[in-house]
This record gives sequence, structure tokens and C-alpha cells, in this order.
Amino acid sequence: MEISGTGFFDGCVDTSANGTPQGVMSAHTTVAIVVTQDGSVVVEQGAVPVDPDGTFETTLVLPEDLSSEPITVTAPDVAGTEPLVLTISAS
Repeated sequence: MEISGTGFFDGCVDTSANGTPQGVMSAHTTVAIVVTQDGSVVVEQGAVPVDPDGTFETTLVLPEDLSSEPITVTAPDVAGTEPLVLTISAS
């Protein structure tokens, strides 16, 4: 499964009313991706490189014996990320 993400920075830099940033943020260097199904980890890929613009792309190899239940993809070490819930179906 090809997966990508954006916005993987170490904080949030809000701007003041005049548009001036109120802080400094930088991209994470790596991100760990975890895929779970029914509460169990089925794939864990650590140290996925994050580009300086806060984006990443990687390929996850999913087990052939996954059930038809939804899988959840997370980046648990990065605050503020939302889980991605997917349903896998045969083609």
C-alpha cells in the first residue's frame, strides 16, 4: 500500500494579525507508521524519512491474511495527527 502524509512538523506556527509568524517550526526527520486491525498491530514501519517540507511517502506491505474488518493507519509519535481508517476489499 502506498501512503503519504503532509504537515509533519514539530509544532504549529500561528501568525499574528499582521501575518508575522509567532514562532519557529521544523519538519520531523522521521515518522513511525502503525497499522492496526481489531486493536492488534499488523504492520509497524519506523523511521520513515520526512522531507524538509513536512511530507513523506512510503510503501507498506500488508499481510495477505487480513480480514475484511477496517484497518487503522496512525503516526502515534506525532501530536495532532488523525487516524486514517480504511476498508480493504479484494479486486
